[in-house]
Amino acid sequence: MKSSTNPGVEDVVTVTVNAPPPPPPPALTGLSISGPSSVTLEAGDSLDLNVAPVPADAPLGTVDWLSDNPAIASVNGDGLVVGTSAGQTSIRVKSSTNASIEGVVPVTVNAPAPPPPPPPPALTGLTITGPSPATLEAGGSLDLDVAPVPADAPIGAVVWASSDTTIATVNAAGVVQALLIGDVQISVSSDGVPAAQILVSVQPPMAELDPDTETPLEGDDSSGNTQEE
Repeated sequence: MKSSTNPGVEDVVTVTVNAPPPPPPPALTGLSISGPSSVTLEAGDSLDLNVAPVPADAPLGTVDWLSDNPAIASVNGDGLVVGTSAGQTSIRVKSSTNASIEGVVPVTVNAPAPPPPPPPPALTGLTITGPSPATLEAGGSLDLDVAPVPADAPIGAVVWASSDTTIATVNAAGVVQALLIGDVQISVSSDGVPAAQILVSVQPPMAELDPDTETPLEGDDSSGNTQEE
C-alpha cells in the first residue's frame, strides 16, 4: 500500500489463507464383532474376537469385553473367549465413545468330546470251550466254540481241522461229526497265534435198553452180543 502524500513509501501486508478444518468424525452408531454371528466352542477351546466401529471411520475409543456368564465362557480384555463348561451365554463389547452402544455375540459351549476307546488287546491265543477230552458216540456230533485269549481280543478268521478225518470230521463252523471208534485231535487256528486243540474220543454207540428188562432190545448188537431167534 502506497501513501498518497509520499508515493515513495509503501507498506506490505502478508495474508495467509488456511485450508478449512476437517469435518468432525461421524458419530459411533454401532459395534461390529468379527466372525460368525454366533460362536460354538468345546469346553477348553478358545477364540479371538475383534471389534470394529460402525461406521468404519467412527472413533472406537477403548473397549471393554464382558461375558454374561463367565462360568460358561470367559473373555479377556483383548477379546479372547475361552469355553469353560457346557451351556449358552453371550459375549458383549462396549466402547468408551458411547457406553450405550454394544456389540453382542451368542456363544454355545459344548462338553468336550469323550476320548476314543482304547484299542483292543492283541490276540495271543485261542481256547476251545467245553470239556477236554470230549466223548462222542459213533454217528454223533458236537458243536465246538472258540474263544480269544485274552477274552476281549478280536478274533479274525479261524480254521478248524481234524487229525484223522476217518475217525471224526469238523466243518468250518466247528461242528464235529463222529464216524469211527477212536481218538482224534480237533484243532482251531488263526493267523499269528498258536492253535488250540481238544481231544475227542469216539466210543461205540450205547445199547438201547428195554425199559422193562433193562436188556438190549432185539436187533441191537451194539453190546457185542447177538440175539438168536
